[in-house]
Amino acid sequence: IAAEWLHLLPFGWVHGYDTVERRTDDLKDFDFMFTGTLTGRRRHILLELQKAGANVVFFSAATPSFIRNNVVGRAKICLGIKHYDEWKYPSLLRNYYHLLNRSFLLSETCDYPSVIDDYLVVVEPEKFQQTALDMIKQNNLSAIANQNLERFRDEVPAKPLFEDFLTRCFN
Repeated sequence: IAAEWLHLLPFGWVHGYDTVERRTDDLKDFDFMFTGTLTGRRRHILLELQKAGANVVFFSAATPSFIRNNVVGRAKICLGIKHYDEWKYPSLLRNYYHLLNRSFLLSETCDYPSVIDDYLVVVEPEKFQQTALDMIKQNNLSAIANQNLERFRDEVPAKPLFEDFLTRCFN
């Protein structure tokens, strides 16, 4: 395939994408939530958060979306944990899902940042657990998630991105 035929499908704000029922912070009954493949590194981090007294829930990537959406709505902080120490790429789809659903996502930095990292809370891996434990004490996490989405909506609407994408693809 010729390079001029390859185009990046952009990530932008899309009206109606959100599928998670929003709750106020005082109605959220899980401290931390993670979905995905449970590698040894991820298991270790989740267990350390539990040992610190946090209420942590984990669901595999195969969890039906209606269950995942319910738990995301009940979690104070959703976690973006690298698969292993040398993992270079953030989970763009995870980040996008949480951003558009106004769920507070705390994610680890990677060698190659995601195109939406500016709209998330991203910290260095060595500070991840302590930052998570510090942030869980805050009572404004939903407000932060809402502000991040509002900024993303204003700064990165999908419509012009897709118009440009289609023009490049078919011209």
